[in-house]
Amino acid sequence: MIKEKILAGLIIVLASFFLIWGAVLPWNMAGNYINALRSARQDKISLDGFVSLFSDVLNYPSPVGKEEVIKFLSGDLKGMVANQEESVARALANFIEPYLFKNDVRHLLTRAEINYTLWKRFNKQEDFIKTAEAYQEAGKIGTFLPQPLYGLYSLFLEGGQKDLAQRAGKEILRLWPMETRIKLDK
Repeated sequence: MIKEKILAGLIIVLASFFLIWGAVLPWNMAGNYINALRSARQDKISLDGFVSLFSDVLNYPSPVGKEEVIKFLSGDLKGMVANQEESVARALANFIEPYLFKNDVRHLLTRAEINYTLWKRFNKQEDFIKTAEAYQEAGKIGTFLPQPLYGLYSLFLEGGQKDLAQRAGKEILRLWPMETRIKLDK
């Protein structure tokens, strides 16, 4: 009888732990994110206020849901980076950078898109390099995904690096021989 009570108590403790870990914490994190979005829109907060508000959300100790919240926030930041003065745009990019997962293709593509926007707007070589690096890392993880290769191809063409664009174009054509949008020099 005592063994059954101990076992039942252990099961209740474990079930409670997993309920909190897998449902309550993610629910709270999602609520915190929604509240932060509302607050940022209603209060028209400063850059420091924005960083503080969303740092609290992104640092919330929820093991489930963090990837999604980062994905949604970084998607919003892509638009913000495109419409802010350089110091604010760079501060936003620098804010989200450490939160983006280094082994997630979507996060790497977001990193590439943010850095590409910075490069196109402010024409700094470091942004070009960071864009290329993010596309290359995404390509290593998603070997047969087209986005990293097409991103590199377009980036190198726009950056005047035709030899690198040719290499990316050849790889695209190797993987997808029927592709008609890729133009290679003969």
